Amino acid sequence: YVEISGLGNDGVQTKLNEGLKAFCFAPTSSAEKDTTYDIMPVFEVVDGDLLSIRTYNTAYTAGAAYPVNSIRTQLFSLTTGNQDAGNLWDFIKDKGTLKQLILDGKFGLAPAGADGEVPEELKAAAYKKLAESIDTPEFATQFYFGDGGRLNLWCDGDNHATGDYWEFDIPVTDLAS
Repeated sequence: YVEISGLGNDGVQTKLNEGLKAFCFAPTSSAEKDTTYDIMPVFEVVDGDLLSIRTYNTAYTAGAAYPVNSIRTQLFSLTTGNQDAGNLWDFIKDKGTLKQLILDGKFGLAPAGADGEVPEELKAAAYKKLAESIDTPEFATQFYFGDGGRLNLWCDGDNHATGDYWEFDIPVTDLAS
């Protein structure tokens, strides 16, 4: 766990650090017996006020055939320390354009936990699943800002062999067109 420092407002900094700690360790609160977690947080500051955090989680349960991977994402405000500092629709106004870009397979795809080249049929299924989930309430929270100004979406995969979850890398400039 990493703490944020140097914000200049001790109250906001304390609130932010408490929120970050709770967010990062949340998967362990419902851990099954004999399950250990490897939780790796990754942060990105956006527009000087938003802290986009994602945690890559791997759960190891004694006797299980394989570990289970998951991702969690959240936006925090560096000004107020509040969680839920926005959702996807605060940044993307045109659902129709986004859905069409998804269906056209315009975004990079990375299946978590799956090795090797991604077969075309898996890519098509992943893009279809992402497009079909666009109107669900959780879709608006399944995103983060990554390196180089990229917006990334994610959704749960279909099974461990094809990826426990799928990440989609979206160049922001693609959304402007």
